Amino acid sequence: MPSNIGEIHLNWQFPEYEKIDKTRNWYIGAIIVTVGLLIYSILTINFLFAIIVLLAIFMIVLRHYQAPRQVDIKIADQGIVLDGMFFPYQELKSFWFNYNPPQVKLLYLELHQSKKSFSIPLQNINPLKVRDILNSYIEENLAYQPEAGNDLWSKIVRF
Repeated sequence: MPSNIGEIHLNWQFPEYEKIDKTRNWYIGAIIVTVGLLIYSILTINFLFAIIVLLAIFMIVLRHYQAPRQVDIKIADQGIVLDGMFFPYQELKSFWFNYNPPQVKLLYLELHQSKKSFSIPLQNINPLKVRDILNSYIEENLAYQPEAGNDLWSKIVRF
């Protein structure tokens, strides 16, 4: 991160991920899917796949017992600092919002090079203030943008 990012216009924190309570049925379904995948890996003599399934289960259980850490974001004159990583405005192609409070309050940023976008929870930040600041530096994508695939998938499987 450069030492001089200019004046910081906005600064807030958000949890790394949203901790979603899972129902008993979710756990039963996860166990059935896991056992099915393990049986499949044994029948096909694919032990590497079995190890991958077990590692995935281990990571899910570990994440369940771990509290999400707080991620810091700063919108400054020279770019955006997200969790210590600096993104100059030249690397950002556009931004847009998915704003339907109280459930969804997200800012999306799209990178030039990788055509990737990532979401940033707005928490209690006014999206109009964010829009005013970012419009000075990068283009807003006003076309309707549904939720990014990874955000939608996370909601479906309740991760």
